[in-house]
Amino acid sequence: MDYADSRVRATSMAAEICRLRALQEFVLWFLKVCLDQVTFMSSLFELDNLSQRLTSYVQRSSRLKPESDGLLQEALVRGEFERGEIERITRLPERSARRVLSDVMGLGLLASDTPKGKVSLRFRRTP
Repeated sequence: MDYADSRVRATSMAAEICRLRALQEFVLWFLKVCLDQVTFMSSLFELDNLSQRLTSYVQRSSRLKPESDGLLQEALVRGEFERGEIERITRLPERSARRVLSDVMGLGLLASDTPKGKVSLRFRRTP
């Protein structure tokens, strides 16, 4: 009887080892795919140069005021900001700052999930 039990134990341990190996292989494969995607997206956005590219875009744009760059840089660095901060960021009076924000949002560079919500950087797909 002891012999029979030991074979069952050995079989279940072997099955467990196989499951662990399969899990390890899957995790390694998944992490490689994740790393590949991060590398790919980084190369598309050229994240190291994104700040300078945003500044260049504002400088070349006939539709954006120079203060727009401050809003874009703030969104890039912080991820998002409150609408109430646009005067501080642009160093413009409230009405002018709101116009600048409206212009940037009109081009789809900044957006918000709600009309009064936080503003964040967005990248539109171009056809």
